Amino acid sequence: MGNNAEQITAAQEGDEEAFTALLAMEEKKLYYTALSFTKNHDDALDAVQEAACQAYLNVKKLREPAFFSTWLHQILMRQCLKIIRKKKRCLPYEAEVLNQQLIYHQVLEIENDRLKPIIRSLNKRMQDAIILFYYHDLSIKEISKILQKPENTIKTYLRRGKQELRKMLEEDGHNERWI
Repeated sequence: MGNNAEQITAAQEGDEEAFTALLAMEEKKLYYTALSFTKNHDDALDAVQEAACQAYLNVKKLREPAFFSTWLHQILMRQCLKIIRKKKRCLPYEAEVLNQQLIYHQVLEIENDRLKPIIRSLNKRMQDAIILFYYHDLSIKEISKILQKPENTIKTYLRRGKQELRKMLEEDGHNERWI
């Protein structure tokens, strides 16, 4: 983690430039996460702005600097939920809806069109693990916290998901290994 750890520590000690630099590294992910959840550009910007403000006010309370990104995204999720509730939108199950929106957004960004339907055909747990691991570049530990599942369960989802993807790609006549 190196430089990020130093920036997080500096931000926790009140260094505004360090905090701003950390936000800049997360900016695109934060916006697209909020947009996929709120489905509205203005609401997404509001959620990101409010999450940044809350994170700045509470960065000193962050116990594990290694989880800064996960912590920041959790704050963002809460802000998105507040915005949606204010607009009286109905959410059947917050975490599941968020994961579906994250997956939908990430699948849209996949450059190779033939992977989209294949990834969507996986069961939801495998989809979540594959998307968060390979397209969000999150660690197994971070995914475990987000999905609230043990790390070994996440490893199982990833292993089974990769096996399913390989099998489906082979059935489609594609031999390359992307995972």
